[in-house]
Amino acid sequence: MNRRWMQKMAVTLLLASSALMAGEPVPKGPAPGLAPTKTVAPIKNTTPLTDRQRQALQPRLKAPIPAARECRDPAAQSLTFQVLSRDRDPTKGRVRLTGTIRNLGTVAFVSDPRQVIVSLEQQIPGERRASTLVQRNISNLAAGASLTLVHDLAWDTALEFPATFTLRLSYDPDIYMDANKQNDDCNQNNNTQSLGGEQITRGW
Repeated sequence: MNRRWMQKMAVTLLLASSALMAGEPVPKGPAPGLAPTKTVAPIKNTTPLTDRQRQALQPRLKAPIPAARECRDPAAQSLTFQVLSRDRDPTKGRVRLTGTIRNLGTVAFVSDPRQVIVSLEQQIPGERRASTLVQRNISNLAAGASLTLVHDLAWDTALEFPATFTLRLSYDPDIYMDANKQNDDCNQNNNTQSLGGEQITRGW
């Protein structure tokens, strides 16, 4: 503040005090040297919001994530072979077949063991039916758990038409109609694995 402005303020205050003592009205208006104050009118909303505008102003809520569907999926995951030994005859020896069943689902598969059979079968060319080399039943297979079937047999690479081997999951025909939902296979497109005899011969 400069000295001149302070002097004007002092004069204004002195005049106001004198007017009050004399019973005269106090002069209105800004003090000397001060600009008048501008009054800003309040903003009025004359246009109502539409429903879409109101919705846009509302906080957006994320849609709830649906719960994962329970799935029990025993699957024939793999069927492999291993050469165990070779005879003096270079075309003959023994091999081991190993089939793996794994529950690829999200929950345990629980069943009456009589309703589910896992088998390792051999189909010899020219024969009408496959023969079962080894089999077992399933009663409980946790999600991610597995079981294996193992079978050793003689092998001769000189055979022109070797056998074909199949790992197979078989169910009781009425398994989907019983009261137990814990033994319903959610994917029946992965219930077999095959291994051709020519693959064994090539890997001999």
